[in-house]
Amino acid sequence: METRFYFRTFHLIAIMVLITAFFGGCTKKSDLRKAAEKQGILIGTAVDTRALEDEKYYKTLVQNFNVVTAENVMKWETIHPRRDVYDFTEGDKLLAFAKKHGMKMRGHTLVWHNQNPNWLLSQPWKADELYKVLEEHIKTVVTHYKGEIYAWDVVNEALDVDGYRETLWYLYLGPDYIEKAFRWAHEADPDALLYYNDYSNGEINDKSNYMYNMLKDLQADGVPVHGVGLQMHLSLEFGFDFESLYMNVNRLHELGLHVDYTEIDVRIKTPASDSDYREQAMRYKKMMEIMLAFDNSYAYTVWGVSDAHSWVPGAFRGTGDALLFDKEIEPKQAYHMLVETLEKGAVELNYSKNYEDKFRSRKAIPPFRAHAVASAPKIDGNPNDKAWEKGVTYPFNYNQLNLYDQRIPDNNDLWGEWTVVYKGNTIYGIIRRHDEKTRTDHKLDYENDNIEVFFHLGDVFAQLRSRVGHDWESHAYDGERKIAWNKEGTVCEYSVTLPIDDLTGMISGWNISLSDNDGKENRDHQLYPINGQNDGWQGKNLGTMQYVGDSPRVPEDPRVVMPFVAAPASAEPSLDGTFSDDEWIDAVKYQFAYNQLNPKKQSIGLNNRAISGSWGIVRKENYLYGFVLRNDAETVTSNADPALNDNVTIYLEIEDGNAVVMRTVVGKDWEESGLNGEHQAKWSDDGSVLEFRIELPSNVASRKMIGFNIALSDNDGGDKLDYKLYPITGDDKSQEAKGLAELELQL
Repeated sequence: METRFYFRTFHLIAIMVLITAFFGGCTKKSDLRKAAEKQGILIGTAVDTRALEDEKYYKTLVQNFNVVTAENVMKWETIHPRRDVYDFTEGDKLLAFAKKHGMKMRGHTLVWHNQNPNWLLSQPWKADELYKVLEEHIKTVVTHYKGEIYAWDVVNEALDVDGYRETLWYLYLGPDYIEKAFRWAHEADPDALLYYNDYSNGEINDKSNYMYNMLKDLQADGVPVHGVGLQMHLSLEFGFDFESLYMNVNRLHELGLHVDYTEIDVRIKTPASDSDYREQAMRYKKMMEIMLAFDNSYAYTVWGVSDAHSWVPGAFRGTGDALLFDKEIEPKQAYHMLVETLEKGAVELNYSKNYEDKFRSRKAIPPFRAHAVASAPKIDGNPNDKAWEKGVTYPFNYNQLNLYDQRIPDNNDLWGEWTVVYKGNTIYGIIRRHDEKTRTDHKLDYENDNIEVFFHLGDVFAQLRSRVGHDWESHAYDGERKIAWNKEGTVCEYSVTLPIDDLTGMISGWNISLSDNDGKENRDHQLYPINGQNDGWQGKNLGTMQYVGDSPRVPEDPRVVMPFVAAPASAEPSLDGTFSDDEWIDAVKYQFAYNQLNPKKQSIGLNNRAISGSWGIVRKENYLYGFVLRNDAETVTSNADPALNDNVTIYLEIEDGNAVVMRTVVGKDWEESGLNGEHQAKWSDDGSVLEFRIELPSNVASRKMIGFNIALSDNDGGDKLDYKLYPITGDDKSQEAKGLAELELQL
């Protein structure tokens, strides 16, 4: 008996030791959790309850995070599987886990258009009946967790870019369901914080503006909405404007709202490079810096613990590596940078001033031009040159899928140009396309070879898409449009009627793109005529189209587009005329593409071997360092007038309205320009590479933006230049400080 007692006691002690060792290790807080709690921040993550069976996942979750969000188990299809049945099993399991380890829990989500049960979706509803269903669901779920869940994402993703999303709730109930949902949740638990949650609402854009006004109206009506969740599902395929995020958070705080990051991940095209991981870490850091700058932000929630348990690869094929821990649940560079940021605490940010300066003194580059035609071109895929003779032809020259190297492919795999005219209220265009391989069978329309047209006129924004060889896809914009491809898929003609009686003299937002998929999960390229970050689908960073002609109406202002970037250099490049990718890794690489000497045909064409080139610039303290890669079949440097030789010219607006012109003829140093300070140009022996340095005056180096342009000139032996290629469209008036682009001097 005693033997059995001691044996049993020994086993109990052994089991307790093992449990203590396991959970004791789990509850030891990491530097991340300790640093977050020191700053008063909730550092959170979305939890898949099935993954709690994984010991390493379990430990990592408890050690690093102090708040959990139910990734899926509190959504309708799980928690309310039948009309008269609620299943709180998995939600209760997660709540018990959180309480055991001193963690808060966030409820997600009470109203959403996805992951709803069939019984809710499979029948038509009368408004009164559906309201009863919604009220019962919200009050039942919130009451069950009353006093246990500190915050709820009450309404999730109710908006599109320019208004309410046409969901089950909106179609049957109109927008009033949002107000009622918040009131019912507040009645069920008056102490819980109630949030509106959405994506693509971090930057100031059409969607976040609409959201801001919606929340302001809800507040004015006394609706108990306490905060807004910015989802922050970012991608390195797209740039992100952190100054805009700061200003957006600031204006939401001024409404008295809490602002949380509720679903953070930063996805990367896989396999990822070291520079990808570095940029990913910087984005996590900048989000946290902005959160620390405000007293009314509480939660920084990553949407998953590790890349081994991430929704990203399934939702965005060909991407992944989006979280703080890798597939082995080991911390990544982003984790360490986040810890460092939290330990440092709030730092001074200049985002507000930079943002105001950016939009107070920004330059609009010259618009694209559509000339009026007397007779509308026939849209049949077989261009009649006479019908299009008034059209201006522009190149596609920026691959916005690669933020760091936006050049078009150098193997002639993909190339294109576009021509535009208008008549009345309709714009007409031709796209000429060269692509070695055409793909149109991808299940996601935008991942196929396609063309897209974006326009913004007045209150109307539209993104129209056509796969090669196909008609326009359906779109909410109901204006008349036509498109016709030739059978080879190398030419299409199209027309789009814009929402105005007559375009003459007007200006609209405009962009156009050419996409290429060579058989992979994701597109290889998406070429645009302007620099950018592939966010035209949000109505952002569009260029400008001017409809040439006289009109008494006042047009919109020309648009400011993305500046070129002088990124900070991690090391000073050596100027020896020998180009190395490693040495110029920090430089964003751009194309020379627009021949400004020819106002009607600024595209140099696919088979032009006379001249082409690319360039990039970095910044080191008060110096600009840059390179030019030049392809020229014939080099001419013997003209008495240096401007008529093959050369590179840079234009810098040192004072408003006054451009300093710096020229280096191939093989020679900079000419005298009147710019004080050190400057040096070094060419390779064959004239194919230029590396240079320019010292900026201190008052210029301290600016955020400066007026800028760069040109590559070519003379093939005549008494005038044949080509003068710039990175933007224009009229070759940069020497007069007209038609300049911008250079952002990053710190």
